[in-house]
Amino acid sequence: MTCLEEEQGQSDDLNSKDGKSPDEGQNDEKDPTVENNIKAAEVDEIKSFKCKEKEQRDDEASTVESERIYEEVTETSLWLDVKPGLDKLDPTKASVLEQVSALGDDIFGDDPLVGCSKRGGWRMHLAVGQVAEKTTLLGFIVWRIKPERNMLIVSQLAVPEQFRRHGFGKMLVELLIAEAKRLPQVYTVSLSSLPGSVKFYKRLGFKQVQRLPDVEGKKEGQVFMQLKTPTKKKK
Repeated sequence: MTCLEEEQGQSDDLNSKDGKSPDEGQNDEKDPTVENNIKAAEVDEIKSFKCKEKEQRDDEASTVESERIYEEVTETSLWLDVKPGLDKLDPTKASVLEQVSALGDDIFGDDPLVGCSKRGGWRMHLAVGQVAEKTTLLGFIVWRIKPERNMLIVSQLAVPEQFRRHGFGKMLVELLIAEAKRLPQVYTVSLSSLPGSVKFYKRLGFKQVQRLPDVEGKKEGQVFMQLKTPTKKKK
């Protein structure tokens, strides 16, 4: 199993015993099926993704050479706050969730949807697009807010191999950075990165804090990184 070296962040275990749902300061009852077209006017501070020439595509370089099939991806959109029970009766959404579970199992060894229930406390955003007239997963990011630490934590970031180096991982991270900047209780965005992903996160503004001790069952050599959001006045 080849691990994503440039589009994967891992900091907290989704299935950890202390993974109780925190008070995230947001209404958890909003429609989880919200789909936003990726336009600057609709997603604050997220720039529309445009296909770049090959020599410019260094924002998400992978250790595995991926196929150049971006031209086949159309109608890219974001699905926000996706939950495990997302319209199981809808074949399209059910198919995307199956893709999420398969990608998470392949890269992380577990199903990321398990921790994204209300009880689990984690949240997930997806990037999807139309490929050969089929709704296809382009990437997912798993995160949570820890208000007691004034922190937004990124647990997992993954992009299917054939869609790497096209900006989808970057887009998902920038979405969370913009969200963190809007939240008064969040001062930093934190994650642990694989060694090969450090440059990717640095280009997005993250700073390397320290190398984390190796833990059995985890990828070795992970690096703790943080991005500080603009100073907010405490009430």
